[in-house]
Parts: sequence; C-alpha cells; structure tokens
Amino acid sequence: MKQNGLIFSEDGKTVIGVNDSDITHITLPDSVTSIGLAAFEECSSLKSIHIPDGVTSIGKEAFYGCRSLKSIDIPDSVTDIGGGAFRFCSSLKIIRIPRSVTSIGDWAFEGCSSLKNISVDTDNPAYASDNGVLFNKNFSTIVKIPQGKQIEHYIIPDSVIRIRTIAFQSCSSLKRIHIPNGVTSIGDMAFRDCCSLECIDIPGSVT
Repeated sequence: MKQNGLIFSEDGKTVIGVNDSDITHITLPDSVTSIGLAAFEECSSLKSIHIPDGVTSIGKEAFYGCRSLKSIDIPDSVTDIGGGAFRFCSSLKIIRIPRSVTSIGDWAFEGCSSLKNISVDTDNPAYASDNGVLFNKNFSTIVKIPQGKQIEHYIIPDSVIRIRTIAFQSCSSLKRIHIPNGVTSIGDMAFRDCCSLECIDIPGSVT
C-alpha cells in the first residue's frame, strides 16, 4: 500500500518504507500505530516528521542515517524505541523521552554527533535523566551520555552498578571519568572512540 511517497503495510497501520529517499517533510496519517524496521533508513534529506499520537513503537534502525533530522517529537503513546532507531542522525540535537516509553534498545543514539541532551518525562516508570544524561529509573544503570555533550570530567553517581553498551561511545572530549566502587559491569564498547580519555580506574567491584 502506497500513499504520499510512503509505503504501508496492507492494513495501513505500519510504515515500512518510502518511495522517495529525498523527501524532506513527512506527516504520518493518524491511522499509523507503528514505524517499521529501517522504515526511513538513509532518508538523508528528511528534516522533519510528524508522528501522530497512537504510534506505539519505533522499529529498529527506523531513522538510520537521517542526517538532516534536527528534532523529533515522540508522542506519549510510544512504548518501545528499537535498537539503532536514531543511529547516525548526526543533526539531532535534543531527544525527549515521554512517560510512556519503557524500552530503549542498544545503539538507539549511536552516531548522533550533535546530540547534547536526552530528557525524560519525570513520570516515566523506566527511565530518568540527569543533566541530559540517560539513566534507568532508579539510577542503577547509566544508559547513554549524549555524544555532542562537551564534558571533560564525568563522575558517575554512586547509585550506578552497571554501565550499558556504548554508554560513553564517541564522547571525544572526555578526559577523566570516576567509576564508583559498586559498579559491577561495563558493557560492550562502553568507551569506544573516547579519543581524549587519558586514564581510567576500574574499581575492584567490577566483575
């Protein structure tokens, strides 16, 4: 099913692709309830998209490589953001996580080189943010420091016991980091491409 340059599932509820990769502005119809796997992959000219209330999931790598996308409003109906959903959206500056989101996949914000702030609705039951940094709700897991956040020294809160996959990836300004005693695991590629990191003390609690 095709309409206005978009490709939908037969029932019209899922966006699965586009006919025109040079499309710049998109308004999804109110009938849409999900954005499918890599639906807007490499739509490098896409600058804005309206996602209607009623969409519950943003699929894996849905906006992969949408390099012109500067902002996106995630409606309060979305519960799931798939892995790599905004991967390499290099113009994206701010992400606002609504209270409804309970799952954010790995790599969701990888390569978002302009991203300076990830904010979370205070009523969200699964996630929280502090000074633009994304954590789980009880601050026991640090999920992601925005890649565009210019920070040289970061002190991980004492409540953290887990550093998630690629949590600090490409934080190129980071020189020093304090990992508190109590952290037990450091995820895959947590400090990948932290090219200014001078030293790191791994506490004895890390297994």
